[in-house]
Amino acid sequence: MLKNKPETTQEQTEQVQLLRSFKEANQLASFLETDMVKLPLQYLPSQYRCFKIPKPNGKFRLIEAPHTALKATQRCINTLLQSLYNQYIPECSYGFIYNLPTLRKKEKRHIVSHAKQHRNAKYMINIDLKDFFHQISVEKINKTLREGPYYLQPEIASLISKICCLNSRLPMGAPTSPVLSNICLLNLDEQLTTWANKNNILYTRFADDLTFSSSKKINTSSFIFIQETLSQQSLNINPSKFKQFNHNDKKEVTGLCIGKKVTISKKFKLEVIKDIDYFKDLNTHRYHYQTLYADENEKRTSVLKFARQAIEGKLNFISFVMGKHNKVYVHLKEKYRTAKKMNGGISAHGYHLIQSAK
Repeated sequence: MLKNKPETTQEQTEQVQLLRSFKEANQLASFLETDMVKLPLQYLPSQYRCFKIPKPNGKFRLIEAPHTALKATQRCINTLLQSLYNQYIPECSYGFIYNLPTLRKKEKRHIVSHAKQHRNAKYMINIDLKDFFHQISVEKINKTLREGPYYLQPEIASLISKICCLNSRLPMGAPTSPVLSNICLLNLDEQLTTWANKNNILYTRFADDLTFSSSKKINTSSFIFIQETLSQQSLNINPSKFKQFNHNDKKEVTGLCIGKKVTISKKFKLEVIKDIDYFKDLNTHRYHYQTLYADENEKRTSVLKFARQAIEGKLNFISFVMGKHNKVYVHLKEKYRTAKKMNGGISAHGYHLIQSAK
């Protein structure tokens, strides 16, 4: 089973050739160190831990985490798929990208380099896709992988789709969901880029965040075209997260303020503070949260684990953007360290079981 990510373009090309060399499902299964009797058992719905963790707005985020064996299989497939996507990555795409170690700093794609693309914009709109992963179906993945430019064998495309989906769509927690979302949006990115270039508009996408900027005001007809193009791809806009910026407005892209420098937005800082406060309540069983688990030990481990990962991911993000010695980062890191120490244990009464993840 493949365990290492490619370090050069040559290794990346070899991984793509390897993926395309599989003609039948049993060849891929053998590569994954299993067979077609055992492999289907790995991706049954029971192989996911599904639960909800609180969001800063008081709602809950569904997490669908694969069990260890399935996760290892998905990680291997993820490396192959990332190499495949990087062969055709469009200029507009910046999220969920594997940057080869050989790339120069200015060539790497990440959330900061994405925001910098719009630094000199006078007018801008931000569009967020609703329930992003869940909008991408197993049928769409299967069809996309078979067709150009990817051209995987039908049996391979079908098997990958099954291994990487839950309830016939991408799960929120599988390592393969990010790259498969990029793969399935390649056609959309090409359509919007072509249209944007003709209209002197800059289009970029970071995961489910679409950003359009221009030196001229982006009119209503442009927004209608964007909305219709998304609808053709069976993608829905989250209207509550639509943002429009005019010439004199302070502009934000994916939680970053863009101006002479790229900095963390005040809203993002407040979200991290709320996340830490939620975590402290979870950690000291003062907060009643929802889960799909029946086993207390699994609940305790999984909910706290993902709450920690969410906070630590955001802290790493602030450090990446602002630096490790930034006052905001140092303060939030200390606040989180204190919250981790306040462990009062979690008892059974701190859980409310629910029947579905809706």
